[in-house]
Amino acid sequence: MADWHGLKISDDGRTITVAFHIPTPVYPGDGLNAAGKTIADCLGEDTDHSGVSQVPGLAGQEVTDLAANTLLEIVEDVKLPRGGADSGRRSNINARRQELIPETRIKLRQRYQLWGFQKV
Repeated sequence: MADWHGLKISDDGRTITVAFHIPTPVYPGDGLNAAGKTIADCLGEDTDHSGVSQVPGLAGQEVTDLAANTLLEIVEDVKLPRGGADSGRRSNINARRQELIPETRIKLRQRYQLWGFQKV
């Protein structure tokens, strides 16, 4: 299973569009929000989330995990160093993925903290 997939690179080679694959975070403690739901449950109910990859030809466990909402796909453009070696380019992409993990954890925990409550 790959941490990221390059989708396309700009004509000038300075930007790459990347599909990052990040494990779905869980709430601390029992893993449930205030309404007793996991983030994966909330993602499954959220019409803004599709669980379908933008990576052509993706198969296997990644597809299964994306469909089950236990893996998230975040597509972003990443700036690349001018004239840099492939190792430097990969370093930029890997660094962005490491930034996305805590950013995603915070964003999803906040978004779904009360998801599932209903006014009766």
